[in-house]
Formats: sequence, C-alpha cells, structure tokens
Amino acid sequence: MAFIDLTKAFFSINREALWWTFSRLGCPPQFIAIEEAVVTSEAVLASFKGEVGPSKWRSCCEAAVQCCDQMLTASWPTGHCPNTWDGWQCWSATPRDTEAMRPCPSYIYYGREPSCAKQATKKCETDGMWFRRTGSGQEWSNYSSCSVEHNIHRRLYVHIAAYSVSVAALLPALCIFLSYKQLRVHRITLHKHLFLSLLLEAVGVITFRFLQLYKKDLINQNLTWCVTLNLLTKYTSLSNYMWYLCEGFYLHKLLASAFAEQNSLVIFYLIGWGFPLVPLTVYSVVRGLRDDNTDCWIMPNESLDWIINLPPLLAILINIIFVVNIIRILVSKVRATNGNEPSQYRKAVRATMMVVPLFGLQYIVTIYRHQELGCDWHDIYQIFNNVIEGSTGAVVAIIFCYTNGEVLALLSRSFQRYKMQRKLGGNRANSEATQSGTQTINLQPKAHHQTDAPLA
Repeated sequence: MAFIDLTKAFFSINREALWWTFSRLGCPPQFIAIEEAVVTSEAVLASFKGEVGPSKWRSCCEAAVQCCDQMLTASWPTGHCPNTWDGWQCWSATPRDTEAMRPCPSYIYYGREPSCAKQATKKCETDGMWFRRTGSGQEWSNYSSCSVEHNIHRRLYVHIAAYSVSVAALLPALCIFLSYKQLRVHRITLHKHLFLSLLLEAVGVITFRFLQLYKKDLINQNLTWCVTLNLLTKYTSLSNYMWYLCEGFYLHKLLASAFAEQNSLVIFYLIGWGFPLVPLTVYSVVRGLRDDNTDCWIMPNESLDWIINLPPLLAILINIIFVVNIIRILVSKVRATNGNEPSQYRKAVRATMMVVPLFGLQYIVTIYRHQELGCDWHDIYQIFNNVIEGSTGAVVAIIFCYTNGEVLALLSRSFQRYKMQRKLGGNRANSEATQSGTQTINLQPKAHHQTDAPLA
C-alpha cells in the first residue's frame, strides 16, 4: 500500500509521549485515538520520523480541528449519515444509500504523493448510518482507491516482460557471436561486450522486480546481499552506456580515419567495464553514510542519483556528436561520388540512424524521469519508459545480429552444411542397406544348392 493507518505509525512510542506530542500540536483529545500496533515496514516508520513526519502529524491534527469546528457549526439533516471524523479526514453529512467521495489527504502517503488526485469513499447505508465492518462494528472508509500499488505492480510486470524478451534475444545472439571464428573481429567483440552488459542488467532487473512483487519482506530487511544486488544492477546499467560510447567511438574512428582498424581493445575494456566502478563507488560510499538507507536502496535520492546519472548523460552527449559527424562524413562522401542522386543522401542518413540503438541515444527519453505529470500521464510515461528500457537489448540483438548480412550468411552456410550432412548420412545408410541386401541375395542360391542336393 502507498498509504497506512496513521495510528499504526505509533510504533515503539509510549502513550504519554503521544499525548504530549498531540497536545503541543493543538490536537483536540476527543479526536486522538491512540492504538499500539506492530509496523513491520521500516520505510513506513521512517517516513513519520524523518523531516516530513512532523508536518504529516500537524496536517492531520489541523484537519481534525477543522472537522471539530465543522461539526459544531454545520447542521445535520434528518435522514442523513452524521458528520464524522474517521481518523483520516472529515466526512460531511450524507444522504441515505449514497456513497460519499473525498480527496485522499496528502498525509496518508509515506512516499511521494501521486501526481493524480485520488478519491476515498464512504458508504451511507439505507438506515442513515455509516457502513460498518462485519464483526468489529466499526465505521469504515474505503481508502483502497488512494493506493498506487496496482499501477506500480503493472509497471513491474511490464518491466519483467520487456527484459525477458531481451534475455531471450541476447542469449542466442551471444552464442552465435561466440560460435564462429569469422566473427572474432574487433567490431563484433565490442558487440559481444555490449550484449553481455545488457544481458547482465536484464537478469539483475528481473530478479529485483520479482523481489519487489513477491518478497517484499526481504527488501524491507535491507540485507547486505540485497543492497549489493541493487548496486550490481546499477553497475551493469552504467556499463551499458559506456559500451554504447565505445561503439560510437569505434565506428566514428573507422569513418573519420579512412577505415583504419583498431590494434588493441584495452582502452575499450577500461571504459566499458572499468570506468563505471568510479561513480558507483562514490555513490555507494556517500549513500552508505546516510541514515535513510532502507529497502535495499530502491527509493531514489535525487541529490545522490546524479552521481550515477551524469556519466550516462555525458556518454549520450558525446555519441550525439559522433552521430552528427558520421552523418556529415557520409553525406560528404556521397556528394563527392554521386552528387546528382538525392536518394543516396537518404540511404546514408538511414544507415546512420540504424546505429542509433547501438549508440544508446534512445535513452534520451528515459534517463530523466519526469516527476510532475498530470493524472494518468505519469503512469503512461513510466510504462513507456519500462518498455523502452527493457526491450533495448532485443532491438540491438535484432539489428546487429539477426539481421546482420555477415551473420545471416554464416548461419545459412551452417544450415546448408547441416542439410548436406543429413543427406550424405541418408545416402550412406541407404548404401549400407543395399550392400547388406545384395549379400543376402548372393548367399541364398548357395544355400539353396546345398539344401537341394539331399532332396534329389
């Protein structure tokens, strides 16, 4: 749930302290319902202890005071359910057999308040009394619609599905690259490392999303291995951007340096696998010194997240420069060789746009997550973001492996060889069967001659 019962936030606080706190905040005693409860979520408890905690207490108590004033001044029509305070907010008198609706108050959320205004409901029964729970007999208001849990779960399932598609596409692609000696060139080697980083990130994200869906208790425990898994996932994501940068740099160097071949890939290994350790280490140390690290560090920290968001942004910016210069080089070459054919320009630009997924430029629309979007647009954006993030591995594998002419030629040759071997194997089997049958026929006359003699 994105909301909790406020009374359950009174965990490990004695009653005397609560009464003192509420009296200092000006809360009327008749509206203070103290109830001890066990809160298992450290995130919920921390939300009421942190900087925003006092403001939440104050907002709730101010709403209670206003509700008290309203009850003392407002009329209560006959046949209506009475004015009431349900522990969260005030409900005005409502006609019988009617469902009242009120906006969900901001202080019921222990995380970020949804950008979309949501409504809570309370049912006025036909007898003019508010709906009561069966068994307990207590009045009940429905705040389930205030929760964003359903939307969050839907996004998680979309994320898992998209990354699963990438895993299904990347694994065979890596096997193909590793199977052929003809593909052991620098260009394909860079592809292999990019594919590997995408695959590792996909596995980490899928694992983490399953934990969020089905093992929330493990995440709430904030165990060391869970934090480590989160950091490893961030590391592989950083590696993705660095390998995109390596791909862009390599292709740009080939075109700008008269297609000169790279002698060593050590510098690419340092950029792709080594450099991400630097921002990740800084991020881990700085965040580890903070006191609000809960839930395996899942909750974003806008001030610290820039430590690991800045390198990808720089990598994308550099790749944009590479793409622009590559287009310039291709257009200049086309103009020099075939200046009267405009279709050649389109082909050159189209060929360059094909490498956009390889450079990671599609992440421009996903790396920055908009926080202020109206109503359901935020959820739509998040789903769109998850689809792009998760399916990038599949798109890269399709473009640079499954539709690669060199790879398709090798696969076709292997398939033809396989068919030939099966054909030869079938011919050999038929030949052996024919020889066996011939020997049997040749032996039969001799056997017949030997058996005919005694009969004569």
